[in-house]
Amino acid sequence: MRALFTAVIELIGHIELDDVLKDVAAAARSLTGSRYAALGILDPTDPDNMADFVTAGVAPATGKEKRSGSAPDSFPLLDPNGSLIFDPSAPERTPVEHLAAHIKLEQRTFGTIYVFDPYRRQSYDEQDAAVLEALAAAASASVQNIYLKRALTEATVRNDRARIARDLHDDVIQRLFAVGLQLQASLRTIVDHDARASISQSIDDLDQTIQQIRTTIFDLEHSGTNSTRAVLIELTSELADVAGLSHETLFQGPVDTMIGPELRPIIVKAAREMLSNVVKHANAGRVIVTVKAAGSRVTLAVSDDGIGYDPGTAPAGGLGLKNLASRAAALDGSFSIRALLGGGSVATFEIPFDEPAPQGGNLVEA
Repeated sequence: MRALFTAVIELIGHIELDDVLKDVAAAARSLTGSRYAALGILDPTDPDNMADFVTAGVAPATGKEKRSGSAPDSFPLLDPNGSLIFDPSAPERTPVEHLAAHIKLEQRTFGTIYVFDPYRRQSYDEQDAAVLEALAAAASASVQNIYLKRALTEATVRNDRARIARDLHDDVIQRLFAVGLQLQASLRTIVDHDARASISQSIDDLDQTIQQIRTTIFDLEHSGTNSTRAVLIELTSELADVAGLSHETLFQGPVDTMIGPELRPIIVKAAREMLSNVVKHANAGRVIVTVKAAGSRVTLAVSDDGIGYDPGTAPAGGLGLKNLASRAAALDGSFSIRALLGGGSVATFEIPFDEPAPQGGNLVEA
């Protein structure tokens, strides 16, 4: 009993699930005087298979074995030499003495503790069974405790993200907007051309900053979702990070409302193609993806600070740009790419938002 209490206290003190599973297997083997012990964790999405398999006294090479039967305590177990010592699916084999106890999480079986071959004894007794059941109950409490801590941490993170997003929207954006209005008002009293140009540029910079903050707010509030905004933010980050580019993703208008499930794959594929083109050919250091939903059209623009675009020197044989143009035309839209003054280029893909996506004709990456 003293050994059981010690094992229970150690289990409750763990904060990592892997540590709990290893200690449960080791404790089960020690407390019951078994030669072998195993802990099979069921896959919650497929109860006929195990998500994890932890052993004590068995070679690690055993790995994650597929259960051979439908019963929760039916699966093959190998000894350190690789020989099968328990397999209820093979009736010609005589299983060694074994015990099993389930680890429960509410009404679901989380996994099962198994012990095999009582060392230097003929068989297990009622005390062994009671000890194993007590250990399974302690394991259940420990696993539940870890899951509750995880849920609490996740909830805390979500609350913090929501608070930061709210502060950015209610305080920072409003202050920037007020500064922009003051600058616009001051333009009416300023005559000097250079000063007016400087203030106009500052107003444009504030508008860009507000757009960036709105994108950040959305990312904070919708992290992990599959909305159009979230998908495009993740796509831009993924491709730009691989190429070592700094990047921004900006949104104007009700993007998620206008770009529904039918158009989203088209926009995402177009963005992937345009970003890939920048990565492969632009020799850029920075890329900006802008998505604008206004009126009845959606505009996707990808700009960079690279070497620019010259139709005469564009790579021959690439299907990317042709594919973008044909897809846009098929949807009564347009695609264009042009060089920017001062360096770089911008590619623009524009389509009506209320057209259904055509069948077939997917974009092919260059």
